[in-house]
Amino acid sequence: MGRNGMMPTSESPPNVYELSAAEQFIVWSSRHYLWSALREREAPDFVYLAFENAGIDFLYYSLDRMLVCLLAAPRKVVTVHDVRCHCLAHHEGALLAALERLQANDDAGFSAAMSGIMLPSAVSVAAPAMKLLAAGMMRLKAEQLSWLTAGYESPNETRRERHPACQGRTIN
Repeated sequence: MGRNGMMPTSESPPNVYELSAAEQFIVWSSRHYLWSALREREAPDFVYLAFENAGIDFLYYSLDRMLVCLLAAPRKVVTVHDVRCHCLAHHEGALLAALERLQANDDAGFSAAMSGIMLPSAVSVAAPAMKLLAAGMMRLKAEQLSWLTAGYESPNETRRERHPACQGRTIN
Protein backbone atom coordinates (compact mmCIF):
# COMPACT_ATOMS: atom_id res chain seq x y z
CA MET A 1 0.00 0.00 0.00
CA GLY A 2 1.41 3.38 -0.93
CA ARG A 3 1.76 6.31 1.44
CA ASN A 4 -1.39 7.79 -0.02
CA GLY A 5 -3.39 4.90 1.44
CA MET A 6 -4.33 3.56 -1.97
CA MET A 7 -3.46 0.13 -3.24
CA PRO A 8 -1.14 0.36 -6.24
CA THR A 9 -2.67 -0.48 -9.60
CA SER A 10 -0.99 -2.35 -12.43
CA GLU A 11 -0.13 1.06 -13.90
CA SER A 12 1.53 2.20 -10.69
CA PRO A 13 3.55 -0.59 -9.06
CA PRO A 14 4.56 0.04 -5.45
CA ASN A 15 7.73 2.07 -5.13
CA VAL A 16 10.21 2.06 -2.29
CA TYR A 17 10.33 5.87 -2.19
CA GLU A 18 6.62 6.00 -1.30
CA LEU A 19 7.35 4.16 1.95
CA SER A 20 8.09 5.68 5.34
CA ALA A 21 11.74 5.98 6.34
CA ALA A 22 11.38 2.99 8.70
CA GLU A 23 9.85 0.86 5.92
CA GLN A 24 12.62 1.90 3.52
CA PHE A 25 15.13 0.88 6.17
CA ILE A 26 13.59 -2.58 6.47
CA VAL A 27 13.65 -3.04 2.69
CA TRP A 28 17.23 -1.75 2.44
CA SER A 29 18.56 -3.96 5.23
CA SER A 30 16.68 -7.07 4.10
CA ARG A 31 17.99 -6.66 0.54
CA HIS A 32 21.57 -6.48 1.79
CA TYR A 33 20.97 -9.50 4.00
CA LEU A 34 19.43 -11.55 1.19
CA TRP A 35 22.10 -10.58 -1.35
CA SER A 36 24.65 -11.84 1.18
CA ALA A 37 22.69 -15.10 1.47
CA LEU A 38 22.83 -15.45 -2.32
CA ARG A 39 26.59 -15.14 -2.12
CA GLU A 40 26.72 -17.50 0.88
CA ARG A 41 28.29 -14.81 3.03
CA GLU A 42 27.48 -13.01 6.26
CA ALA A 43 25.54 -9.77 5.93
CA PRO A 44 27.90 -6.78 5.67
CA ASP A 45 28.93 -5.13 8.93
CA PHE A 46 27.52 -1.80 7.74
CA VAL A 47 24.00 -3.26 7.90
CA TYR A 48 24.39 -4.05 11.59
CA LEU A 49 26.04 -0.65 12.12
CA ALA A 50 23.03 1.04 10.50
CA PHE A 51 20.80 -0.62 13.10
CA GLU A 52 23.23 0.42 15.83
CA ASN A 53 23.41 4.04 14.61
CA ALA A 54 19.61 4.20 14.59
CA GLY A 55 19.62 3.03 18.21
CA ILE A 56 17.95 -0.30 17.42
CA ASP A 57 20.93 -2.66 17.13
CA PHE A 58 19.04 -5.43 18.96
CA LEU A 59 16.44 -5.43 16.17
CA TYR A 60 19.00 -6.60 13.62
CA TYR A 61 18.63 -10.05 15.16
CA SER A 62 14.86 -9.87 14.77
CA LEU A 63 15.26 -9.16 11.07
CA ASP A 64 17.81 -11.96 10.85
CA ARG A 65 15.42 -14.42 12.50
CA MET A 66 12.55 -13.50 10.18
CA LEU A 67 14.68 -13.75 7.03
CA VAL A 68 16.10 -17.12 8.12
CA CYS A 69 12.50 -18.35 8.48
CA LEU A 70 11.66 -16.97 5.04
CA LEU A 71 14.65 -18.69 3.46
CA ALA A 72 14.02 -21.97 5.28
CA ALA A 73 10.32 -22.31 4.44
CA PRO A 74 9.23 -20.06 1.57
CA ARG A 75 5.84 -20.49 -0.10
CA LYS A 76 7.02 -18.79 -3.28
CA VAL A 77 10.26 -18.03 -5.00
CA VAL A 78 12.10 -15.24 -3.20
CA THR A 79 13.40 -12.67 -5.68
CA VAL A 80 15.93 -10.19 -4.36
CA HIS A 81 16.01 -6.80 -6.03
CA ASP A 82 19.06 -4.59 -6.26
CA VAL A 83 19.32 -2.27 -3.27
CA ARG A 84 18.80 0.77 -5.53
CA CYS A 85 15.73 -0.66 -7.27
CA HIS A 86 12.56 1.26 -6.46
CA CYS A 87 10.26 -1.72 -7.07
CA LEU A 88 9.07 -3.84 -4.16
CA ALA A 89 9.44 -7.59 -4.40
CA HIS A 90 6.44 -9.72 -3.43
CA HIS A 91 8.03 -10.83 -0.16
CA GLU A 92 8.92 -7.22 0.74
CA GLY A 93 5.32 -6.09 0.31
CA ALA A 94 4.09 -8.99 2.44
CA LEU A 95 6.70 -8.31 5.11
CA LEU A 96 5.72 -4.63 5.32
CA ALA A 97 2.02 -5.51 5.40
CA ALA A 98 2.67 -7.99 8.22
CA LEU A 99 4.60 -5.39 10.21
CA GLU A 100 1.78 -2.89 9.70
CA ARG A 101 -0.75 -5.45 10.95
CA LEU A 102 1.34 -6.10 14.07
CA GLN A 103 1.57 -2.37 14.74
CA ALA A 104 -2.25 -2.33 14.66
CA ASN A 105 -2.37 -5.33 17.06
CA ASP A 106 -3.90 -7.50 14.34
CA ASP A 107 -2.32 -10.92 14.82
CA ALA A 108 -4.66 -12.58 12.32
CA GLY A 109 -3.75 -9.99 9.67
CA PHE A 110 -0.07 -10.56 10.44
CA SER A 111 -0.45 -14.32 10.00
CA ALA A 112 -2.39 -13.88 6.75
CA ALA A 113 0.26 -11.56 5.29
CA MET A 114 3.17 -13.78 6.28
CA SER A 115 1.40 -16.98 5.20
CA GLY A 116 1.51 -15.62 1.68
CA ILE A 117 5.30 -15.84 1.66
CA MET A 118 6.24 -18.60 4.11
CA LEU A 119 4.87 -21.83 5.49
CA PRO A 120 2.69 -21.62 8.63
CA SER A 121 5.33 -23.24 10.83
CA ALA A 122 7.84 -20.58 9.78
CA VAL A 123 5.27 -17.84 10.47
CA SER A 124 4.93 -19.16 14.04
CA VAL A 125 8.69 -19.23 14.55
CA ALA A 126 9.12 -15.73 13.07
CA ALA A 127 6.24 -14.13 15.02
CA PRO A 128 8.13 -13.10 18.21
CA ALA A 129 10.93 -11.52 16.19
CA MET A 130 8.45 -9.75 13.93
CA LYS A 131 6.62 -8.31 16.97
CA LEU A 132 9.88 -6.83 18.24
CA LEU A 133 10.69 -5.46 14.79
CA ALA A 134 7.22 -3.89 14.42
CA ALA A 135 7.51 -2.19 17.83
CA GLY A 136 11.02 -0.95 17.07
CA MET A 137 9.98 0.49 13.72
CA MET A 138 7.37 2.63 15.47
CA ARG A 139 10.13 4.25 17.54
CA LEU A 140 12.31 5.10 14.56
CA LYS A 141 12.37 8.74 13.51
CA ALA A 142 12.97 9.90 9.95
CA GLU A 143 15.97 11.98 11.05
CA GLN A 144 17.66 8.81 12.36
CA LEU A 145 17.49 7.44 8.83
CA SER A 146 18.12 10.57 6.77
CA TRP A 147 21.29 8.99 5.39
CA LEU A 148 19.15 6.32 3.72
CA THR A 149 17.52 8.64 1.20
CA ALA A 150 20.65 10.75 0.73
CA GLY A 151 22.99 7.88 -0.17
CA TYR A 152 23.93 6.27 -3.43
CA GLU A 153 21.90 3.18 -2.53
CA SER A 154 18.60 5.01 -2.43
CA PRO A 155 16.09 4.54 -5.24
CA ASN A 156 15.77 7.38 -7.71
CA GLU A 157 12.24 8.62 -7.12
CA THR A 158 12.16 10.56 -10.39
CA ARG A 159 12.54 7.38 -12.41
CA ARG A 160 9.34 5.48 -12.99
CA GLU A 161 10.84 2.89 -15.31
CA ARG A 162 12.17 -0.31 -13.92
CA HIS A 163 15.70 -0.30 -12.56
CA PRO A 164 17.99 -2.40 -14.82
CA ALA A 165 18.47 -4.92 -12.01
CA CYS A 166 14.77 -5.07 -11.18
CA GLN A 167 14.50 -8.68 -12.20
CA GLY A 168 16.82 -9.42 -9.31
CA ARG A 169 17.92 -12.94 -8.53
CA THR A 170 15.99 -15.75 -7.00
CA ILE A 171 17.21 -17.47 -3.87
CA ASN A 172 15.32 -20.76 -4.07
